[in-house]
Amino acid sequence: MVLIILGSACGDDASGQVSGKPKSSPSVYANLDSKNTKPESTPWGGQYQGGDCPGCDLTDANLAGADLTDANLAGADLAGANLTKADLTRANLTNANLTNANLTSANLTAYMTGANLTGANLSGAHLASAILTDADLVDANLIGANLTAARLSGANLTGAILRDASLSGADLSGANMTNANIAHGKLIDAILTAANLSGADLTGVDLSRADLTDANLSGANLCGATNVILSGSGWQSVPVPLSEQQKKAIATCPGQ
Repeated sequence: MVLIILGSACGDDASGQVSGKPKSSPSVYANLDSKNTKPESTPWGGQYQGGDCPGCDLTDANLAGADLTDANLAGADLAGANLTKADLTRANLTNANLTNANLTSANLTAYMTGANLTGANLSGAHLASAILTDADLVDANLIGANLTAARLSGANLTGAILRDASLSGADLSGANMTNANIAHGKLIDAILTAANLSGADLTGVDLSRADLTDANLSGANLCGATNVILSGSGWQSVPVPLSEQQKKAIATCPGQ
């Protein structure tokens, strides 16, 4: 049996701008062995080429390079899927399961509120202005990712690797970044109010104009970090006292 589904999606993009006219999505072709053809309950046995498929089972699917622009994949199971270099611009991935998915160099300026990206490979991915509010990014690989102006409030980034990533202008208020590795990343103008950065590696990070009000920096490595505001008021303040070792580490990195 061959199922053909045509779908379209429209609305505001992940940066808050109106996308304009609805864009027709590509067809979905799937070879189904089951008589149950409901997309939300049937695993795709064939080639998925895009389109709307909320709640679909796309576990371990090979979608490398796929054009999923504007696709509605809310609640879809994409655990272990290969989405290398896929285009997910404005895609709806709200509450989607992307556990251990390969999203290397993917375009993810998308809606991902509440998405599960635990252990996902997002190295080199484009996530500028992406909406990742309350997303789960535990142990995710975000090396070199572009998260400029992304919305990550309430996100769980425990143990995430963010080396050389750009988080400039990102909203990380209330985010859990315990033991995250952000070495040599950019947090310029980032909002880190009440964020948990305990044990985080902030070696060489640029914190110019970052808002660290009520942030937890206990045990964080600030070796060589630049433009850390140690005193002041309002959005420039760092009310969490830094240890003398942390203050010295800001200026110099031992052994370097």
